[in-house]
Amino acid sequence: MQSKYPCFVLGMLSLMLAWLSPNAASAFEDVNMGTTITVEGGHIVAHWGTTGFDHFNIRWSANGGGETQVERDGDKTFVYLTPYQPGVVYSVSVQGCDNNFAGSSTCTSWDEASCGDPRHPCAGPIPMPIKSGGGLCLDVDAPNQHVNGGRVQVWTCNGSDQQLWTIDGGRIVSLAGKCLDADLAEIHNNGGRIQVWDCNHSAQQNWRQEGPELRNGGGKCLDVNASMLHRDGGIVQLWDCNHTIQQSWSQPALL
Repeated sequence: MQSKYPCFVLGMLSLMLAWLSPNAASAFEDVNMGTTITVEGGHIVAHWGTTGFDHFNIRWSANGGGETQVERDGDKTFVYLTPYQPGVVYSVSVQGCDNNFAGSSTCTSWDEASCGDPRHPCAGPIPMPIKSGGGLCLDVDAPNQHVNGGRVQVWTCNGSDQQLWTIDGGRIVSLAGKCLDADLAEIHNNGGRIQVWDCNHSAQQNWRQEGPELRNGGGKCLDVNASMLHRDGGIVQLWDCNHTIQQSWSQPALL
């Protein structure tokens, strides 16, 4: 008479495998490939650092176009074949696999990195908020952030586009691509107007940091009206440099 035990054992093993497999697959999919994108030698270069995989699948695209896929064995660097172009949004996705045979390979989920949009440039400094001594952030009036003459003020820090700035080569550039500008007619006046304007390398757009102060090319400091230091919409102006809290500025980590 044939024993029923082998069937019972096989049945139990099947149940155990069915119970374990989803968890094992999930743990494998959750691996972070650590993908990053940089500009090196005029090309976009993707790097990833995860160990334990011998084979990698790479997908890349530019400006949301069709994806192209290649494969690498043991290589943790991928270089775009076309030269880097400013203003283009590049995307790379990487997947680690335990071998290079598609039918029998187990792979991680796709780990994506991208650059080229205003918040995440491929090259150069990352835009960050600039905080006043009163705890509010340097802010461009939202409806006018793309307009020459757009009003600059202080506002509760919120990580919005109008509060992100790049300090680069003496210029302070908004996320909208306009420069922090002192009105030319008032560049030597206390209370002189501060605005945003097309970047033009003029003296009124030249700023240098001395301690916590930001000094304009006209010789005065970026200043918050003292009576509005802690108020949303507080006036930002030029004033004689005086080392007061209303002339104190810092660029903390991105909110």
